[in-house]
Amino acid sequence: MAHQLPPYAAYASPQAAIARAKLTGPAIGLIVAAAVNLLLIVLRFVLGVLEVPPPPPNVDPDAVVAYQVGFRAMMAMIALGGITNVLTLLGGIMMLQQRMRGLAMTGAILAMLPCLSCCWPLGLGMGIWALVVLSDGQVRAAFQGR
Repeated sequence: MAHQLPPYAAYASPQAAIARAKLTGPAIGLIVAAAVNLLLIVLRFVLGVLEVPPPPPNVDPDAVVAYQVGFRAMMAMIALGGITNVLTLLGGIMMLQQRMRGLAMTGAILAMLPCLSCCWPLGLGMGIWALVVLSDGQVRAAFQGR
């Protein structure tokens, strides 16, 4: 019977352990930032902002059309924010698993975009931290070594 290494053996080398320690903080930060944003986006939709509120009485019909278009554009931005926050969440998870460095980088960059996030300052800080860590030589080697 052949001896099999346990699943955590990939982290047995000192370099991999150092990389994992560096990745844990920013990865959890990205996950938290994305989760908070997703929760707020879901709350917006649950609270009934999907329907266009009625316009005030005695308003010019052209203004009503512009109002409705603007409202739908706002909803599209919220939906786009949901998509980008899902990618940020997945990027943080991939950072924890030391897999798919490209997705982790994408998630870090998307976390820093101010127009698509309710908690932009948190995402900005976590995104910068994640990019700095993902650019580290030991961390790059850990991603390539898997």
